[in-house]
This record gives sequence, structure tokens and C-alpha cells, in this order.
Amino acid sequence: MRTRVLLPALAACLTLTLAVGSALAGDAKGALKFVPGDSMAVVGFDADDLRKSSLFGTLRDEFISAFGITRDIKMLKTETGLDIKDGIRSLVIFGPSAWYMDEEQFGLVMEAPHDPARLKAYLEKSGGTLEARTHAAGEYFVLGKKAKGAIAFQGDYIIVGPKNIVSQALDAKSGKSALDSGKLGRLAKKAKAGKSAFGALLATPQIQRWLTRQANLTGAKGFWGTMDVSSGLKIDGAGNFATAENAAAAAAAINKNLTDIKNDKETAELGFGGLFDKMSAKADGTKLSLKLDFSKDDVNKVVNTLKEFLE
Repeated sequence: MRTRVLLPALAACLTLTLAVGSALAGDAKGALKFVPGDSMAVVGFDADDLRKSSLFGTLRDEFISAFGITRDIKMLKTETGLDIKDGIRSLVIFGPSAWYMDEEQFGLVMEAPHDPARLKAYLEKSGGTLEARTHAAGEYFVLGKKAKGAIAFQGDYIIVGPKNIVSQALDAKSGKSALDSGKLGRLAKKAKAGKSAFGALLATPQIQRWLTRQANLTGAKGFWGTMDVSSGLKIDGAGNFATAENAAAAAAAINKNLTDIKNDKETAELGFGGLFDKMSAKADGTKLSLKLDFSKDDVNKVVNTLKEFLE
């Protein structure tokens, strides 16, 4: 188990953070310097802010338990000083178009206090192999006998992913194909109002086909959004569509689904019906707006119900 704890633990940490969703200002800003301009998707989190949310805390603990990595996280902290449960300040995940076809094709940038020497020693002690590679932005290390994964240490940041993704992240940091130079960067800049998290997604041809097939959302070009957990749970999202008719149809489809879920018997039994009145989609020309606005009481209700369900 120890030979493989670092990457799975970091990936699991990101996954459990994703379960909950700073704008470009804030701690995630530094991590965005590692996101390549040709990326398809980027999601960023202010982990310091998310830890203030009871919903995040409940989901985090449950995901850690579900992944079965409680012992691994403690061991990692003891031997390296890296605390991926409570020590992370910000997280950014990004992926190229290939991510849609290969779930391993993504990069993780984590801002956290860490000691590169202790982390490298831990990996080697655990039976892993590290091969140093040079790059204009700094050294990185290829992991494992098959040399598929890689890790880099850049000041306060740790970059993890397949070796090609880590190399591209260092390219972006050195000024080659940075996020601001691509289409995704223009979408990410639209996420200005969030505090706890932000995200942007380019609707590539593969994503467009999936959205049409699975969600009846035709003509999507891209999405962006922000999340704020400072006074409950607030999400502001938006999307661009090819035509006003596409945007209107998407809003109608989403609102219908929300109504159907609200009127479902199980929703009523959980007492969640009123929450769906606080979610909505609206079309304005070719733009689709998505909103969710839960109060602290709403969030506490969800948290308490989750705890009862999971016990």
C-alpha cells in the first residue's frame, strides 16, 4: 500500500473536495500559472475557505472513509509532514481534451506546506523509483518503473499527474502556452464572483455529443461558474450556446428536471422539496444562467440528513 499512497491520496483529496465546487483572485491564483492554455477544463478551490463549511467537512470525512485511506493519510503526515486533510490551502485540477477519453489524463496543483526532500525520501523508502528530469521551469521526477507518473515541487506548490501533463504544467509556468493564452482562460476569467471555488469547461466536440445524448443540451460551447460557502451554499453558473433557441431549450430542460425531482416521492420523504425552489436556470439570448442559493439552515438540513443516511 505504501508504495502507492502518495498519488492516490492526493487524487482522493481532490475528489472529495470536488464533491462540494476563489474566483481568480485568492489562493488558487498562483496555482493557475501551471495550467496549460490548451486545457479543456479547470477547477480551482480555496481549501481554507471550504473547511469552514459543515457540508464540506461531512463529505470530506465520508469520502476519506469510503476510499479507505485514513491510515495512509496519517502515515503520509507522520513521515513527510504533508497534511492533505487539513493542511492544503488551495487546489487546482486541469485536463486536456484527452481527459474525456482517458480519466488519468489530468493534473493536480496543490498549495500546501511541504518538504520536497522528505517526500522524495518517503517515495524511495516505500519502494518507488524517482528519475530526475530537467526542465526550464525546474526539476521534476518521473515515478515508478513504468515512468508514467510524475511529481514536481515549485515553491509552495506540488504538481502531480502523468509525466506529459506535469511537463506541460511546467511549460505553462515558464510562459509557454499559459492559461490566459487559450479559450479556456477566457472562460475562467468570467468566474469573478466566487469565493470558495470556480470552474470552467470548454465544450469540445466529444463533450457536445455527450451533453446532447445524456442531458439534451444541444449547441453548448462552454461553461463557467463559482461557489461560495461563506453564508450557506451559493453557486452561480453560466454557459454559452450556439443559438438563443439552444439556450432556451437547455433552460427548459434543466428546470423541468428540477421540478420532476422536487415532486418525486423520495424527495418529499427527505423534506428536500423546498430546496429545489432555490435552484433555477434562465436563458438570456445565447447565454444560460444557473443559480443555487442555500442558506446556512438549508445546508445544515442537508448535512444532518446525510449524517442520518450514512450512519
